[in-house]
Parts: sequence; C-alpha cells; structure tokens
Amino acid sequence: MTNYKWMIPVLLLLCLAQLMGCEENFIGRQYDTDEEYMQIYDYIKTRPDLSIYKEICDYSGFYSQISTAGTYTVFAPVDSAWKKLYAELKITDYKEKSPEYWLMYMKYAALEKQIHTNSMNGGKMTDYTMLDKNYFLSVDVTSYTAIKLNNSSVIIEYNIELKNGYLNLIDAVLEPPVTPVYDLLKQDGRFEIMLSLFEENGLKPYLTDSLVTLFIEPDALFADEDESFDPRNLSADSLQQWVKYHIFPGHRYFINDFDTRMLQPLYEDDVVTFNVKTIGSDGKGFVFLNQQFRVSTRTDRNALNGIVHEMFNVIQITDHTAGTIETNLYGATNTQKGYEQNVFTASPAIIKENFGYPSYHQLLMEEPQPPICSFVSAQ
Repeated sequence: MTNYKWMIPVLLLLCLAQLMGCEENFIGRQYDTDEEYMQIYDYIKTRPDLSIYKEICDYSGFYSQISTAGTYTVFAPVDSAWKKLYAELKITDYKEKSPEYWLMYMKYAALEKQIHTNSMNGGKMTDYTMLDKNYFLSVDVTSYTAIKLNNSSVIIEYNIELKNGYLNLIDAVLEPPVTPVYDLLKQDGRFEIMLSLFEENGLKPYLTDSLVTLFIEPDALFADEDESFDPRNLSADSLQQWVKYHIFPGHRYFINDFDTRMLQPLYEDDVVTFNVKTIGSDGKGFVFLNQQFRVSTRTDRNALNGIVHEMFNVIQITDHTAGTIETNLYGATNTQKGYEQNVFTASPAIIKENFGYPSYHQLLMEEPQPPICSFVSAQ
C-alpha cells in the first residue's frame, strides 16, 4: 500500500491559504460596487436618476440613517418625481424649504424594517413609517404589473437588496402629513365653499385639531350643471347634518381600506357603506358611497390629523347598503383569551377575525391587541 501521510501537511497548507484568500477578498469587497455589500445611501450615490433624492438626503440629514447598519425599506422617488413636486409647491430648489420640512418626506417614505414587496398585502401596512408610529403607508396590489403606495406612487424598481435593507424606486413623491386638514385644503384653493360650510356649522375644529377621514367636494362641483342637488338650499339644521355626513372621526382611512366597509360618520342617524364598482370597458374600479356617489381619483391627501378624499359627485344622505363593520366585536378565539363573546350571527352573515389589525378589547390595555373582528352582513 502506498503511504500518503506526506500529503496531510500539504493539504493543510492549501486549506489555510484558501481561507486567507477568502478573508482577504471579503474585506476588499466592503469597498467595491457589488450591491449586496453596499449601504442604501452608498448605492443611491451611484444612481444618476436619484441625484435630487441624494441632495435632499444630505440637506435634511437623512443620509446618516440609511448609511449605517440596520434593517430598512426605503421608497426613493426618481428625479422626475421631485421636479413635479417642485412645480406643485411653486419652488425651483429644495433649499427654499427647511431641512426639517424635507426630513418629514424622507422619514415618511421609509420603514425601519426590511420588507420584500412580495410580502405586501393590500390596504394599510402593519408597519409604521420612520416618521412616527401613527403614520402608515397604504398598499394597492390589485394590478398585476405594479404596486401603488397611497394611491399615488407606483414602484417602478423593486427590492434592490443592499447591506442594510431594500431600496424601491417610485415615480411620485409620497406626501407626508405636513399640515392639518384645514390648512391643506386652504392652501389647495379649490375647496372654499365646503370650508366655509364647515366653519359656519361649527365643525372647523374637526379639521384642525381632531383625527378625521374627510370626504369633500371641490368648488367646481357646485357649479356643475349636471349636479341637481345643492346642499346650500337645505334648512339650517339639515345643512349641518349634511356637513357632518362628510366627517369620519377618530380614524385615518386610505382609499383602498374602504371596499365593503361600513363606517359611522359624525352624522349619527345612519352609517355609510363604501364599495368598489367597475365602470367602463377597461374594468377600472372606483370607490362609491352607498353605491351612488363616486369618490374622485384625487384621494389619499395626507394631513397631520387625517386623510382627505375628494369627491367626483356631490354627496347626498341616503340609506346605507350592505357592508362590513370592523369594530370592537368578539369572535371565537377572543373567548380563549378570557374575553366575553358579544356578537352572534345567523347565516349568511358571519364574523371574521383579522389578526393583521389591533383592537382595544374589553380589558383596559396600554396597547391595542389583535385581532379586530369584522361583521359581514348579507342581504
């Protein structure tokens, strides 16, 4: 038999050399351009179409966040999106606004968690933005070709995997909550009639100091000859009730949170149901109030104290249609936690438990706990 003992030291030397070579290559790759070994901010600096985003990162100080270790998901608008926003804000350069102003934009479009778009579900995201734990993004995944955020920004380049998280490129700047609802509409300039009605009926504080979801008609609708209903012809009491019908207090609802939802407005005599209806041969869906009054595509205006949805038609108070109630109801699994079941249904109505949303239950808690229950009615 041949003796191979002499080969053992040689093999050990070869393995040691290989390990040293691997270590040397790994250290060197910290500084090369491979995306897997770059921080998000380092990669942004390599993209010419993110030059404005990079400048605002530097100006606002946000660069220090996404150039460090951590786990982030960042939605970065391309340069064309920033130029469009500049035109809307009537500015020509980001330095016309303060660093603090732009930092709100940066933080609102970033999550302190690494989330792949394949795991995103429709509706409000369960993870809050870096701006504040009260501010979320809404996701629309109804299209097979694109994911839309807040009904305004389409992700055009997905899941660029970097050392400290994912980077997604979007085609429009996400509007952060910068001003109260009232100021947002006042600055817009197209809602003077409705704003005056809110003021005259003592409801302005809801638009300035309370958390609300608001539906509102632009001035142009009241001059539209096709609109036969003019609320200004109502009696004083009826007009106040009609204005209350537009305000949904205590919640921040995005447009894709609404389908089949039955919600209680400030108006107390009835609830309102929202449904998505398909219009036209292209199969496009629009949200309607009580199956009759269409919400405009100009929705999800983000304010400090709520969300604004513009109307395509003038709202009228009508009987609600069938829908889903999501509130502090108690189904089967909640009884396992010691809560008392207080809702029972007969077929075809059912109760569904949604573990993606927290709810304040019967016990006093510092933080809300899932699940929230949906009562699905049927006619």
